Amino acid sequence: MMKNFNNNFLLFILVVKFFKVIGLAPYKLTILLNPQSKLNGQQFLGQTSYSLLGLMYNLVMPLTSIPTLYFWLPEVRKKTESSDTETQMEAWREFFFGVTSHGTFIIIVLFCIVKQRVFIKVINRLFQFEKELADTLYNTINLPSGKLLLIFVFVTHLSATVLNILTEFVAESKTITALDTILFIIPEFVIGNLVIQYALILIFLENRFKGLNKLLLSLVDTNSNESRCQRFFRIMSDSYKDNVVKLIRYIRDAQRNLYEISDDFSSCYSWPMLLSITYFAAGIIYSSYELFQNITQSETNILVSINLALWVIKTMIPIVTLTCCVTKIINEIEETSDTVYKILTIHAHDKGIKYELEQFSIELLHRDASITSCGVIPLDNSLLTSMETYSDKSNINWWKIFVFSGIVNWKNYSTDQVAHFEILLQL
Repeated sequence: MMKNFNNNFLLFILVVKFFKVIGLAPYKLTILLNPQSKLNGQQFLGQTSYSLLGLMYNLVMPLTSIPTLYFWLPEVRKKTESSDTETQMEAWREFFFGVTSHGTFIIIVLFCIVKQRVFIKVINRLFQFEKELADTLYNTINLPSGKLLLIFVFVTHLSATVLNILTEFVAESKTITALDTILFIIPEFVIGNLVIQYALILIFLENRFKGLNKLLLSLVDTNSNESRCQRFFRIMSDSYKDNVVKLIRYIRDAQRNLYEISDDFSSCYSWPMLLSITYFAAGIIYSSYELFQNITQSETNILVSINLALWVIKTMIPIVTLTCCVTKIINEIEETSDTVYKILTIHAHDKGIKYELEQFSIELLHRDASITSCGVIPLDNSLLTSMETYSDKSNINWWKIFVFSGIVNWKNYSTDQVAHFEILLQL
């Protein structure tokens, strides 16, 4: 148990330090260690507070964009004045994504400064919830932590980012300069990790919902629920019915607190998620078009195709992780209602237990389980479906624009490919 505690503690510190370096955790974190937290299986006790140093660090980070854009914009302007149409298109694409990536990056970093006190309040509330959970239950170490998923997401995203960078510079036969690093790599990396940061918080919340649902589900098994109540709680009364009522009340209060914490985090990340998803969606659509165009040419550049595919994969990892986490947490919230109805059918004869379950059920009915960005974009799996549909339509529209403007040269394609494109243009 001691080794597991130390591993979780070290992993938590590394994650927090990582987010501090990239400007997504400007607040001060204080870890409160005590022997009791190790004995009862609690992962850690912590507290966040306002940090002036974090504020200054986040103010300095966006300043790197000023000299970067100063040296970069004249180069793009020269490309836009080129007589070659493809060079002009490439220049405008580079200008659009360069400016929007920096704009999104600056807004996100400054947003973390402005909302620092709000984040501190919500995170401290989550720490307080963990403390109360450990004080009430005998052992919280059996509750799922999501550690393996956290490691997998970080390693996968970092690996895809590194491979994307390497293939890009190998394909274009150039070396990685400081300008390229600041211009494209850092902003996109920060934006992607903001989405991952929110997803990691949702993973933790979803695991706590799952743990409470398992505890509630133990009441369905009438043969062992009394022993389970005694095992989970530190102090229980002698009456079996009182134990069940106390368990239901505790789970109801804990579910309410956890739902409110989840809603607070959703409000904090609402605008940043809207900006991040919009930026990534635009990039995925254009990169998919370029990948499609490169593959269908008579002379396909394999390295360019791999690079474009890796960019799409690198971008999709945070989005897929977020949508899966949102879907899972919504399912757990809805699962609570189903479990309450199951228990209600079993304990319908007992007025005290029935009353508590009915109150719990009414409270659940008034909760909105959906998680959206600014109330506009749903962040569950339906987001992926919408992005796929919109991407397909957008790629077809790209082809229509390029054909009618004369940018696409049909001589570079075979007869079968031309016939296929004509079908697409009719859609």
